[in-house]
Amino acid sequence: MADWSGGQFGNSGQPSAPGWPTTNPNFSSAPPPPFSDYPLSTPPPVFGAPPGAPPPKRRKGMVIGLVAAAVVTVLAVLAALTVVITRSDSSDGTGAGGDSPQAAVVGYLEALARGDAATAMSYGKSQPVSAELLTDEILRRQIAKWPITDIRVLDTTDNSVISQVHVTAKFGNEVSEAKLLVEKQGGWKISNAFIKIDKTQIGQKDAETVTVFGKPIDQARYVFPGWVDIGSSSPYLSVTSKPMLLQQLAAGASVMSMTFNLSDAGEQAVRAAIPASLALCTDSNLIRPPGCPVHITATNYVDGTAKWGPIVGAETFKIIPLTSAMTASVVGTLTATITVQHNSGAVVPNTVTVAVSGSADLSTSPPKLTWN
Repeated sequence: MADWSGGQFGNSGQPSAPGWPTTNPNFSSAPPPPFSDYPLSTPPPVFGAPPGAPPPKRRKGMVIGLVAAAVVTVLAVLAALTVVITRSDSSDGTGAGGDSPQAAVVGYLEALARGDAATAMSYGKSQPVSAELLTDEILRRQIAKWPITDIRVLDTTDNSVISQVHVTAKFGNEVSEAKLLVEKQGGWKISNAFIKIDKTQIGQKDAETVTVFGKPIDQARYVFPGWVDIGSSSPYLSVTSKPMLLQQLAAGASVMSMTFNLSDAGEQAVRAAIPASLALCTDSNLIRPPGCPVHITATNYVDGTAKWGPIVGAETFKIIPLTSAMTASVVGTLTATITVQHNSGAVVPNTVTVAVSGSADLSTSPPKLTWN
C-alpha cells in the first residue's frame, strides 16, 4: 500500500516513464487528506453481525404479517365449517336429535310427557305420511288420560352407528318397557317415533268401523304411544284394544288386538228389531208367512184364512253379541194365537209356542233381523 504520509501524489519514488509528466496539472500539490476523511458510499461494516442480516424492524413486521394471515385463514375455515354444519342440520327439517342414545330416548319421552309434539318428533328418524294425530292437542288428550311418568333407562347396548336403549316408563298406571333402536344421523334419533295403525293389521270386517280419535282408518293413522281413543263409527258397537305403548313403538306398528262388543245402543236396537220383525206375521193372512218365525205346520188348514193375534215373549230373548263380524244372535221363545179355517169349514183357534233363533245384521240401520 502506498504510504500517504509524504511525497507527491503520482510520485512514488520511482522514475517516471519517459514521455510522461511527473505531475498532473489538474491535481493539487497539497498532500492528500487522511484516509478517515474520505466519504464512504456505504457505512462501515459492523463486525460480529451476520452478513446480509435484515434490519430488526423489518423482521418484526414480517412476523406480524404472517400471524395476521394465519388468523384470517383460521377464521375463514371456521366460517366455512359453520356454514356447512348449519346447512346440514337444517336440511332434513327434523331437528338435531340427542347427544347420546340415552339422551334421545329420554328427551323423546319427556317431550311426550309435557305435551310437546314437535320436539318429540324431532327425535324421530323418519316422518309419517300424515301427522294429523301427532299434534299438541291430541297428545295433551293422551297425557290427560294417562300421564307419562317414571322414565328410566335400564341399560344400553352401544354402537357407533346404532344402539339399543332399554327403557321403562309409566303411562297412567300401566308400566311399559321396551328396547328401542336409536340410530346416529348427525345426532341420535329413535328409529320409530310413532305407531302406525291401519285396518289390515286388524283383519276383521268390524275394522271397517274403527276410528282413531274420531278419524276412520280408511287410511293409515299415526299416533304417539299412550292412551289412544279407539272407537267405532257404528253406534251399535263398542271397541277396546290393548294399550299401545313402548313395545308397539319399538315395532313401529300396532298389531292390534281389538275386541268388539255390542254397545248399549246396539242392544236396544236389536231388541227393538224383534217385535218389529213379527209384523211380518201379524200383518199376514197366511199360515206360514215368509220371514215369520212362527207358523202352523199342519196341512189340514186353508191357507189365506189365518188371523194372527199378538205374539208375546220378545222381551225375554237373550242377545248373544257379535257371534260373527257385525252380527248379533237372538234366542228365545215366542207364543202366538192364530185363528184359521179348517178344511172341514170350521174356524179353529190355535196357540203356537215355538223356540226360535235369529241373527241381527248390525251393518244396517236399524239392524235387520233374519230368523233361522
